[in-house]
Amino acid sequence: MRKIRFALLVGVALALVSASSAVADTSGGGGADLGLEAVSINAGSVVGKTGEVTLTGSISCTQDVEGSVYVDVAQVVGRFHTIRGWGETSFSCLAAGGSAAFSIPILADQGKFAPGAVRVSAGADTGYCDVVGEVEECFYDSASFGPASIRIKGGK
Repeated sequence: MRKIRFALLVGVALALVSASSAVADTSGGGGADLGLEAVSINAGSVVGKTGEVTLTGSISCTQDVEGSVYVDVAQVVGRFHTIRGWGETSFSCLAAGGSAAFSIPILADQGKFAPGAVRVSAGADTGYCDVVGEVEECFYDSASFGPASIRIKGGK
């Protein structure tokens, strides 16, 4: 299971590096549309004392789907330094509601985030594998957000 999660994380990371500002890519790996339609980041806040950023967003779906959301944040500080961090969480989106909210806390790898502009990229993915006879078939669906610039506000 860890190998599959790592492979999905690497795949999402590679997709995010080459992503434009498209809201979603629902072509789905494995040739299937599993109902994951879009991921979006709605807002962000930072705790001044700790530098922890919390990003909130939503997943849009057309079928009942569960998966993971990954977010990468970068904030330029001065001319030559960029603070980076990332986080992930799981989601469960029901088609009856059409969307599901999520919140992801993120600490910087080095330094502290501060109120102001940040660059955000996000990806969501879902998938499953099924064994038919002796053949294992796997199906995936993904959506991406960004990279986009948003402003994070100071919080408690």
